[in-house]
Amino acid sequence: MKKFFFVSLLSILSFSSFANHTKGGWMYYEYLGPGNTANTLKYRITLKLYTACILNTGQFDATINFTFFSGFNQYLFNAPVTFTSSSDIQNCTLQECHPCINLIPSICYKITTYELVQDLPITAAGYKISYQRCCRITGIMNIQAPSNNVGETWSVTLPGTAVAGAETNSSAQFSQNDTAIICEGGRYIFDFSATDINNDSLVYYFTPAYGGGSTGSPSPAQASSPPYASVQYANGFSGTQPMGGGATINQTTGIVTGTGPNSGIYVLTVTVLEYIRGTNIIKAEVRKSLHIEVANCNTTDAILEPEYISCDGFTVSFRNKFENSAIQTFYWDFGDGNTSTQQYPTHTYADTGVYTLKLVINRGLQCTDSTTAPVKVFPGFRPDFTIAGQCKNLPILFTDITGADYGIINSWKWNFGDFSSPTNTSTLKNPTHIYANTGTYNVEFIVTSSKGCIDTVLKSLIILDKPALALTNDTLICIIDTL
Repeated sequence: MKKFFFVSLLSILSFSSFANHTKGGWMYYEYLGPGNTANTLKYRITLKLYTACILNTGQFDATINFTFFSGFNQYLFNAPVTFTSSSDIQNCTLQECHPCINLIPSICYKITTYELVQDLPITAAGYKISYQRCCRITGIMNIQAPSNNVGETWSVTLPGTAVAGAETNSSAQFSQNDTAIICEGGRYIFDFSATDINNDSLVYYFTPAYGGGSTGSPSPAQASSPPYASVQYANGFSGTQPMGGGATINQTTGIVTGTGPNSGIYVLTVTVLEYIRGTNIIKAEVRKSLHIEVANCNTTDAILEPEYISCDGFTVSFRNKFENSAIQTFYWDFGDGNTSTQQYPTHTYADTGVYTLKLVINRGLQCTDSTTAPVKVFPGFRPDFTIAGQCKNLPILFTDITGADYGIINSWKWNFGDFSSPTNTSTLKNPTHIYANTGTYNVEFIVTSSKGCIDTVLKSLIILDKPALALTNDTLICIIDTL
């Protein structure tokens, strides 16, 4: 049974007088009924603003402005909003609170709530409400440096009458479950789920985080007009891959799972779309953005490779990928009726086939966990290739001579080592390549079989200007013979 741990995840950093303090949040709205004047409707617009727990002179604003735009992004007016509450959310760092985690990080963040009740004229296009502030915390891993010069925008859209009945909609509200410990290299689960009182269908997506404000104007009196530009992500990251591909979101539940990347702070933004149930009509959407910390901590996890493949014998070695001093016992079931309690077992299978390996750590003890992985045993895979030719500007033939006792060879990937050539690679079984220059080239050949075997063969190829001269042994010529 897999297990996950829930506790708050945002770190405490130092701040400058106006920057390095915003850490996410979200804006939502509630329909309250008819307005106080004809042809108006009353809404409550709420902003949950996340900052660090340690206040400084520039971090907290008792009063801010919500900027209202038409559904066509035209500025309408500013509305001053005074905060209604502010509370610190702090995790339990004691080992008895989280006995299955070592090196528990000390985590605290502040949520400041701003609420505004506003009457708005009924329109077909609806409204957009925004608030902007600079700047984010320093050292964010997935935003281009310096991240402490990057601001943030909180925004929500109130639909109009263009979608029938949407003007009386209340937006989905995210649960305030921002409390997952994510350990570097460990599995985690993070709850971005929301609830909707209108019983709409909710669909969740990773989306890019917005910028907003600037170091020159950290707290603008008026938000800029939408649409809003995304922050610039660092190499290897994006709005749809905020953890570098190490996170996935369940579009139905909003639950984010994955394996923790390198330690540090990451921006993660989720948008929930409200669909009128049973249709593909979008009624509204809400965005929630958080700064999530991946800590240098340890959990008691059973983690195996996605699969094990033995293509050169019947013996396979195993180990739990995650080391932790809290793991006291190991129980291995190799899937063929044999078991082991060693920490790093090696097992020899009697026959070929696909077996289900199971690992249980701390079996029958506290902090137990288990996982499984397939083991494919198909020895007799012999990758190799030959080369015919050695002259420049002439075709060189590469021939696959791989052998396999089980399955068939089903893919080929060649790299001829000729990096200046536009035809340096090939996926043909027996390709040819023309080298324009003499020299030594390192040829790489990756070959796979239908049984999952994969291997790489490297060979050096010397390309000459002309064929090498081959001579026979000396021959004795008699004085009367003709040469």
